[in-house]
Amino acid sequence: MKQIEPIIVFKKASKVFPTAEGGENEVLKDLDLTIGRGRIFGIVGLSGAGKSTLIRLINQLERLTSGTLLIDGQDVTRQHDGDLINLRRHIGMIFQNFNLMRNSNVFENIAFPLRITNYTKDYIENRVNELLDTVGLKEHAQSYPLKLSGGQKQRVAIARALALHPDILLCDEATSALDPRTAKSILDLLKSVNSDLGVTVIIVTHDMSVIKYICDDVAVLDGGEIVEQGLVADIFANPQSLIKTFLHGFGGGQV
Repeated sequence: MKQIEPIIVFKKASKVFPTAEGGENEVLKDLDLTIGRGRIFGIVGLSGAGKSTLIRLINQLERLTSGTLLIDGQDVTRQHDGDLINLRRHIGMIFQNFNLMRNSNVFENIAFPLRITNYTKDYIENRVNELLDTVGLKEHAQSYPLKLSGGQKQRVAIARALALHPDILLCDEATSALDPRTAKSILDLLKSVNSDLGVTVIIVTHDMSVIKYICDDVAVLDGGEIVEQGLVADIFANPQSLIKTFLHGFGGGQV
């Protein structure tokens, strides 16, 4: 079997937030995690498990309290703010609530990261049209978010996240606000992004059906710790206690 090259490696990683009472809340505890390049990797856990914090650490919207995070072999915990700008150009992100600019049309929403990175007008037009084709929204280029369905909004968000040719796409509960049929179409698009563009896709979710449908590997978070990780097929074949909880009523719906 071909060895999978790591693209993201957490080593003994911890994240602590101060509390209003002056104490500390350790959201992630001494975490070790490796995500392979070109994989679709799921991170699953109940609310408050630390999933969203983990994904925000990858693009350095949050910084580790202790431990190490390697991205593409670089120790990002030692990088300064200027270096992080370049890092984030290689990491796209989509969210549950889409985060589109309401007063800009589809074309301008997708073009936004290209404009602030000072690409030429011709390059932006060509790149946005290419992305509109990729996500199946060419006929909606001049539409505004208010006129779009939830699935169409998420397709715009995916196109925008891909604008700068990222190596990694972070998906934070990206299908939670969608009906099952639309969710499946978005997951199919993410599969294509992974297989056709070679983008490593990381999916944070509470829904085990999403993990089963799209992911190669999964890590299960509980109380800020990874309690289970491995190939999705192996995890489902021999589910442990928390996975059994999911499969019996917490996020075990159909996609």
